[in-house]
Amino acid sequence: MEAFTVKIIDMKTAAAQKELEKISARSKMEKKDVNDSVKAILKAVKEEGDRALIRFTERFDKVKLEKDALEVTPREIDAAKEALDPVLYEDLEAAAASVRRFHEAQLINTKKVELEDDCGSKVALIERPLERVGIYVPGGTAPLPSSVLMNAIPAAAAGVEEIIMCTPPGKDGKVADVILAAAAISGVDRIFRIGGAQAIAALAYGSESAYFNTAWCPQQEYHSPYHG
Repeated sequence: MEAFTVKIIDMKTAAAQKELEKISARSKMEKKDVNDSVKAILKAVKEEGDRALIRFTERFDKVKLEKDALEVTPREIDAAKEALDPVLYEDLEAAAASVRRFHEAQLINTKKVELEDDCGSKVALIERPLERVGIYVPGGTAPLPSSVLMNAIPAAAAGVEEIIMCTPPGKDGKVADVILAAAAISGVDRIFRIGGAQAIAALAYGSESAYFNTAWCPQQEYHSPYHG
């Protein structure tokens, strides 16, 4: 294993404040660089649609996709479910049932708000699910099926009619079997192999292949500034 050293800053010394200022300045510079990059990606996807999604997928994920390969097919999803270890599939179903039970209980315990004033006028708080939502599931270093369950199942429990998921492809251009299986169990309707800020742009603006109402995604610097 490669050795590394940890720098210790003694806060009681006069040099500590200068060291902290250097660290803070570096953080601000990195954040500005990230924001500038994300803005450029958003603009490109908004203006170019699928063309930009394909270009950024090749640039960042090292996968060259054709336009008709952006969306995962039902056959691929069925094959992933078949290929997955049966024990793992059962574990996913058990986890999904727990998540679903919690969010369905939230709906049951939601208080109805309805008031009537002295003149007989009534006001009420009415909760309605969105017709369609897009969710983002990261996949940079390892597949995260829990992100599928915790994003898709609350939407399904709330009554959202269509759930669309974006997740980055692997080096082979495929989405991990466990992610596809989790999506099927969670009630995801469509899946796109698109990652990074370009996926969030697609969720926000849509493209020829993808169209959405809003985006939900885990917090990460290339995603969170545009978290719907």
